[in-house]
Amino acid sequence: DATRILPEPLLGTKYIAASYRGLADNGSELLIVATQNGTEMQIVPSTTTSAGNSAGVPFTLQLDRGECYRIEASGTNDLTGTQITATAASGKCRPFAVFAGAGCANIPVNCFQACDHLYEQMVDLEKWGTNYVVTPFGFAISPDYSSIPEPRYTYRIIAALDGTSITIDNVNAVALQAGEFIEYAGETVAHCIFANQPIAVVQYMQGISCGGNGDPAMAVLNPLNHEVDFAVIHVDESTVLNAHFVNLVVTPEALGACWLDGSIVPAGLFSVAGTCSDYLTCTIELTPGDHTLECPSGFSGILYGIAD
Repeated sequence: DATRILPEPLLGTKYIAASYRGLADNGSELLIVATQNGTEMQIVPSTTTSAGNSAGVPFTLQLDRGECYRIEASGTNDLTGTQITATAASGKCRPFAVFAGAGCANIPVNCFQACDHLYEQMVDLEKWGTNYVVTPFGFAISPDYSSIPEPRYTYRIIAALDGTSITIDNVNAVALQAGEFIEYAGETVAHCIFANQPIAVVQYMQGISCGGNGDPAMAVLNPLNHEVDFAVIHVDESTVLNAHFVNLVVTPEALGACWLDGSIVPAGLFSVAGTCSDYLTCTIELTPGDHTLECPSGFSGILYGIAD
């Protein structure tokens, strides 16, 4: 798996981790990295850890700049929902980074071919949002799993605060408390997600026998108010990883006004995101090399690839 790496100015002091259940010897885990001396934080595990910390029982950790602390779940437990917060003594001037994932996870948990490594940097709670669009992967189905008609994916919604009400495709879906999450597996189409309070949405690639292609991987999605209007994408030359894609989420204003490498992205590639006509999505296959994306009205997206 791959992760974006956030620069220090985008780090924070309050996180809720997104991970997944790992195998007993490749469990769910997270890593904390300090940027300043005298960093102190309180950690509230969502489940029992391999070091014996109990679920829901806070413990305090001190780190200096460049020091790391790794937490692993006990057995096949899931650290999703674990809270990591700077203490009042440490304050907001000592931001830190949090990475989470699993050594090897089956996604969904009953999909046994094959487990894989999950790895993603977490976004602090101040940068969570209330509006998201999650999009299906655009790769072809493997010939060995032709019984699956189209690619399938999993996503989770995690709440930052108590009393969070969530709507999916304009239908009231669920209410969550702080640190709670809900998972949807086997999804084949885009969905638009709205909440009355900040949430995180995490997308997972499923194991090949359940998803049709690919292996488990995870990506923390950007909320819709964090769009950019220009991006440079680098796709590595590789004899192994040989199919690359970008999924874009835009508003209708982007039709005919979105450019890839100086050429307009055809309007016919876009389709409505679920039942939400305010947003459109498309999947574009990319060749190796450098690419530029430009949409003055804004866009967000994910970059991914697959190979045998």
